[in-house]
Amino acid sequence: MTRLRFIAILLFPFSAIGCSNMHHVPDWQLVLNTSGPVAVDVDSFSGDITITADRTSVDTIINFHRSSSRESDQNNLYRFISYTAETRPTEIGQEVVVKATAIHNELDLLRVDIAITTNSVENVNLRTRNGSVTLLGVGGKLDVRTADGDIHVSTNEPMTKPVLLENHRGNIVYRVSQEATGIVEVSAIGGRAGFDALLGNTTLLPGSTTGFLNATLNDGRNEVVLRTVDGDAVVEVVENPMIKRHNWNLDWLPF
Repeated sequence: MTRLRFIAILLFPFSAIGCSNMHHVPDWQLVLNTSGPVAVDVDSFSGDITITADRTSVDTIINFHRSSSRESDQNNLYRFISYTAETRPTEIGQEVVVKATAIHNELDLLRVDIAITTNSVENVNLRTRNGSVTLLGVGGKLDVRTADGDIHVSTNEPMTKPVLLENHRGNIVYRVSQEATGIVEVSAIGGRAGFDALLGNTTLLPGSTTGFLNATLNDGRNEVVLRTVDGDAVVEVVENPMIKRHNWNLDWLPF
């Protein structure tokens, strides 16, 4: 098992940072020796999380970017941020486990943005707050929860396992290929729920509304659940999910 631990402390004076509403310190980059598909487990107190499966990547590269919304007393704030990264053996190979914590952060001034790149991803378990989540090219089971941020999943992998994408304030986009399956539940209490299926065999079930819908995708039995309280949530089934789509087409919905 490989384990790395870092206590993040700002080592240079505040005057060297400059003045803005959000101050940044240089990234910390960690490299973990991994091979084949890895599961990824991230538990962060606050910040954006990006996980990218890149076939050209040899190891797992993790970047940490710390920041604070307070314009003064930077040294004291950054002393209270710490993070760890390690690999653990699993049935599929290895699991990359990343944790970020902060103490004396009662005002939620601190955050750590984390970017993980690895060869291939099979299963993601992720928790963060005050941050958006982006998953690119991942596969397997997804359990993602955040608040005050968007969730964006785009993957060409055949998604046939359970998926849970949940936040409180923000949008959700789950963009998959025609090989994906599922019993789909989309809930957007303060926004619109959509199932934009350009490919595949889909059925919109009775009782669907602008804010809630049930559907089936390719006769799958795996649960696919998208939930947001204040935002829009949509499932998109497209030919190449990794190509970014700037607009959501929800006009086809029959309500």
